[in-house]
Amino acid sequence: MSSNCITSCLDKTVLCIQDTSEVNLYNHKNRIKKDGFIGTTNAAKGGIGFLLHPSFVVDAYNFIPYGFSDVKIWNRPLEKLTKQERNYNKLPIEEKESYKWIESSEKSKEALEKAKKIIIIQDREGDIYEQFAIVPDEKTELLVRARANRTLLNKIKLFDFIANEPLQGKYTIALEGDKRRNISKREATLEVRFSAVTIQKNDLVSKNA
Repeated sequence: MSSNCITSCLDKTVLCIQDTSEVNLYNHKNRIKKDGFIGTTNAAKGGIGFLLHPSFVVDAYNFIPYGFSDVKIWNRPLEKLTKQERNYNKLPIEEKESYKWIESSEKSKEALEKAKKIIIIQDREGDIYEQFAIVPDEKTELLVRARANRTLLNKIKLFDFIANEPLQGKYTIALEGDKRRNISKREATLEVRFSAVTIQKNDLVSKNA
């Protein structure tokens, strides 16, 4: 993140928007070196390239872009073992690719230390329990699309609990169609319900809103 960007964020409330993209160089496979920088991608079999996970910073009120608080770049080995072969479920979070969400959030907090408030926004892949315990602090909040129907401290499932909360509002949005996938244009009505909850994980709990 540039020094000008850090200065611009001074005493501001900012949104730090994260997601993962890939650079697929398969069409150039005969012209590039298969060195340590190039690995496999999420594309169809044979995809080669690298991945990047940027953290894009904008003003929370007028959406003026300030720059990037962090950009993580990495690759996957060309000969990658399966999750079963790597015993993935038993690996510590620091050795999993999903650690990118925590790592980028922590680096963004450092880069945005002069900001008044930081709201980190992530898609459902960022719904990681360790994040809720590590990232939030007195001026940093996480806004993550829920992926896991987690058990709350009162033993009720998260989605069931929220579904029974009072309706706070609703609105309609227009969705574009996609002829290639035979999807027609349509309107979707979204309902807003919310509540503070406490998530349970074994003997540990973490507050999440």
